[in-house]
Parts: sequence; C-alpha cells; structure tokens
Amino acid sequence: MKAESVKSRNYDVVVMGGGASGLAAALTAAEGGGRVALFEKRNHMGGSSNFAEGMFAVESEMQRPMYMNYSRAQAFKNVMEYNHWRANARLVRAFIDESAATISWLRSQGVEFSEAITNIPDGWRTLHCLKGPFGAMGSPMIKTLTRRCREKGVDIRLATPVKKVLSEGGRITGVIAGKDGKAQTIKAKVVIVASGGYANNKEWIKKYAGYDLGVNVIPIRNYDKDGDGIRIAWEVGAAEEGMGTLHFFRVGPMGPGVRMLGHVECTCLQPLLWVNQQGERFCDESVSFNDTFGGNASARLKEGYSYTILTRD
Repeated sequence: MKAESVKSRNYDVVVMGGGASGLAAALTAAEGGGRVALFEKRNHMGGSSNFAEGMFAVESEMQRPMYMNYSRAQAFKNVMEYNHWRANARLVRAFIDESAATISWLRSQGVEFSEAITNIPDGWRTLHCLKGPFGAMGSPMIKTLTRRCREKGVDIRLATPVKKVLSEGGRITGVIAGKDGKAQTIKAKVVIVASGGYANNKEWIKKYAGYDLGVNVIPIRNYDKDGDGIRIAWEVGAAEEGMGTLHFFRVGPMGPGVRMLGHVECTCLQPLLWVNQQGERFCDESVSFNDTFGGNASARLKEGYSYTILTRD
C-alpha cells in the first residue's frame, strides 16, 4: 500500500502509532467529540499488538462468575514486589486500577474474549484471552478497533510516520508527518505518543541495556521499533525513565536466519534439563513457567543462550 497524502486540516488530537494503545486513544478521543488523526508508519495496523494472546486485568466482569478472590490491592503489592519496587508505583497502580474497566470498554466496542486463565501453575486467572481463529492472536482486536475508529471519523493514515512534535511557548501545536520529501505540518492541540519501544534499535539496545542486537538478544515479532516516539517525546521535554529495562523471554531455536519452530520451540521451553556451553546445569528449570525468570537465568550466561537436553523416551 502506498503512502497516503495528509489532508490539510486541523485536528484536536493526533495519535502516533496504530497498535492497540494508539487505536484505543484515538477511539476514546473521537467518542468524546474530538477531531482525530492517527498516523502509523507501517503499511498496516496493529504493530506488536497483532501478536498479543490476551491482556491482564483484575476484578474484571469476566472474573466475577469465577469467584476469584484477588484484588487490585493484592495485584499492586505483587507487581511491585516482583520488580523490587523499581517500577513507577503510581503508573503501576493506575494500570492495575484501570485494567478491569479496559476489558469492559473493549468488549463494549465489539472485541471478543474467550476466558480468563493463568499460564503459570497455581497462578491467578488474570490473563484475558482474545477470541478468534487459531493463530490469529491479537489481529481480530486490531481489526475491530480499526473499524470502530473509522466509524467514529478517525482519519487513519498508513505508511505515514510522525517525524517531529511541534510546540510553541510550551504548548503542543502539531506534528510533522509523512515520508521524507512528502512530510507536511499538521496542526493539533494534543499529541499522543503510542508508538512502542526500541526493540529493533541496535544502538539503543547496546547503550541502555548492554546487549548486542541479533547476537545475544533477539527481537521477537517486533518490526521497525526504533524508538521514534521516545526520541520525539524527549525533544519536547518528556522525562527519561526505564530505558534500560528489557522483557527477556527464553525461546527455542533462534538466531540469524532461524525461524521459530513451533513444537520444537515449545519443547525447549519446558522444565527439562538446561545446560550452558560447558554442559553444566545452571538453574532450576521450573522457572520456565515464568517468562521473566527464565529470561533472567539465560541472561546471566556469557553467551546469552543455552541448550535443552532431550531423550527419545
């Protein structure tokens, strides 16, 4: 799909990024009567949200019939202990407190969920799985939200990256959007940055986390995540926080030119025998049930990867 020219008009809100966050922001603003434009730099919607299996929520309407005795206060305590109180507590609390309402809002927009489950033994059923054909993951949600945005008059522009946020006297005045040579100035009262992280930015990965992209850390299902929105936000005075934080996930056979191998990948993620380059067991393999714990264990290895020992039995 070719890049579309941007209409010469003023907007109340400009949203940068066409994933779940950007679509939700654009739709909410449009429902409130705002004139909204959404710019997505790729030629299709969704970004990493296309690969979401579900989303977290506590005290949701889907959990009530299950009589799940797990409160927002408990979830906040658990999350903050999990990250050793290194996360922004106010943001964590807001995220948890709004999680149930988010599920309700998505359902009201036509997004379908199948059930609330846990993928960790003895864990709380906080993962609200998206409903759709096998392998569809988050794409049905993206299609639904995109359709609702169009119905509400959101001006969606694909293959149109935001290059810069404009400000004057400390107030946001708009953006410069479009590919080089075709970029235009778009006026807006508010700009919402929802463009994701920097999983594909080799320089930033090295600078902030100390890893070598494509060598000892591999971006999975991420494309064009160069940190554009983060850089643009910094340029207009946004604070820097959490840049050295990465979500590690121990996966199966990976590497340059190697694709995920389905059943083989799942086998490697089981709590079998994991050994390092010297053939030594290096952790309690039951951590495989927790993505972050498994990733942390592997991250301590100099090479950044390990082997899973299997038998024919």
